[in-house]
Amino acid sequence: MVFKNQILYPFIFIFIYSCAPKQVEVVPLEPKKIIPDWLGGISNDSLFLYGVSKVENNSTQSSDSLARDKIVKMIKSDFYNRLKKIDQNYDLNFSQIKEIFWDDRRGKISQYISIYENYNDGKHNYSLARFDKNSFSNAFYEDFAKVDRLNNERMKSIDSV
Repeated sequence: MVFKNQILYPFIFIFIYSCAPKQVEVVPLEPKKIIPDWLGGISNDSLFLYGVSKVENNSTQSSDSLARDKIVKMIKSDFYNRLKKIDQNYDLNFSQIKEIFWDDRRGKISQYISIYENYNDGKHNYSLARFDKNSFSNAFYEDFAKVDRLNNERMKSIDSV
């Protein structure tokens, strides 16, 4: 019986010791950087035009201004192409005043371009700018309605004289 106790007690001790909680050193993992989907570019949709830019961290250029400039260049190209089609279809000559049209339009366009998101991967700064088409169109139609109303009032005043 003594031999049984000599074997039984160590087994019980080992069993209890193995079931006891042990301190485990937990090494915290570095948080993963979430890389935005738009870094490679984003396609335009019915509500917004997008511009993505990338500059090095030590660059003198701002990624925000480059993203805005990309949108302005897209709109300018589209504006000139539409002006060219109107010029050809109606036999008009906009070549001398198209810059005046564009300068006026560019001032209004820049109000509706905003920086939507920025990202830095350690080496480069990225910016996503977007142009709100609906707000711009609504403002354009409001201006058009105001000018139309003023013209109608002028026409009525001319007719009444």
